[in-house]
Amino acid sequence: MLNILTLLAGITLMYSTPLIFGALGGVISERSGVTNIGIEGMMTIGAFVGATVGYYAGNPLLAVLAAADTLGINVYATRYTCVILSGMLAGIAGSSITLDIVAQFSPTAVAGQGFIALAAVIFGKWKPMGTYCACLIFGLAQALTVVLGGGAVAISSELLAMLPYILTIIILILFVGKSVAPKANGIAYEKGKR
Repeated sequence: MLNILTLLAGITLMYSTPLIFGALGGVISERSGVTNIGIEGMMTIGAFVGATVGYYAGNPLLAVLAAADTLGINVYATRYTCVILSGMLAGIAGSSITLDIVAQFSPTAVAGQGFIALAAVIFGKWKPMGTYCACLIFGLAQALTVVLGGGAVAISSELLAMLPYILTIIILILFVGKSVAPKANGIAYEKGKR
């Protein structure tokens, strides 16, 4: 029993890692006010770059923009910086998939993990700790598919493969209405207007 729990914990952490990087990148971008639905694509590019490098190598978040502007903070530069940092983290997430999980690049290597990362941002209420915990839950769902798929219980592999995505849909249905996005998320900032 202890071996199964240890295996489950290890696999959970392995599958949570790319989700954590991608989702925290989403938190950074969205807390700055820029909605980032491109996490999946950024992770795919990161997966490609990570696989390529692996092959050749041998293996201040703002909610109130007007207040920030009056304090002399360049809101535009902050948003650009947050989106770039979000892209970098999503790229690291994608490269961790091709370097640690699937060990090669294919166009489907990311396979919806960016959207699961975005769901983790929402489920985590746009806060780093909440998002991290959500990623661990989604990683556990993926670990269960691996552990149950190789066990003595006969469960369809197709059904097991759907488990993380079904869990994502259920969590979004149950919690999306209770989650409130950052005030400036998705709102264009115009200097001098409130």
